[in-house]
Amino acid sequence: MRMILGALVATIALGVVACNKNTAAVDRGEGVTGTWALEVDVGRGPTHPELGLEQKGEELTGEYRGAFGIIPLTGTVKGRDIALGFTTNREGRDVTVQYVGTVDGDTMSGTVSMPLGTGTFTGTRK
Repeated sequence: MRMILGALVATIALGVVACNKNTAAVDRGEGVTGTWALEVDVGRGPTHPELGLEQKGEELTGEYRGAFGIIPLTGTVKGRDIALGFTTNREGRDVTVQYVGTVDGDTMSGTVSMPLGTGTFTGTRK
């Protein structure tokens, strides 16, 4: 009985450590580097861009890959708060897109604003 109880406690402890690993990495400012698949909805049906992100401290660089093309982006991560964006030129006009949200391990969510309107986004690390 003691062996079974000990094994159960060890399994639960490992599960807690595994669940907290990515959240702790985000808290340390190391956690958003990678490729993220997004779903963005500004009221005209969802779109599915990808973000390639690299984090150094609180600073983010990377690229957006989606309906606007492949565009460099910049941003910040502070704790679990994330803000990033890019500006591109479409038909002679500058178009700025901003994402603001929170990160929780391998997921993120928040709001997106662009000239087409304001909406929501969710993302999952690939």
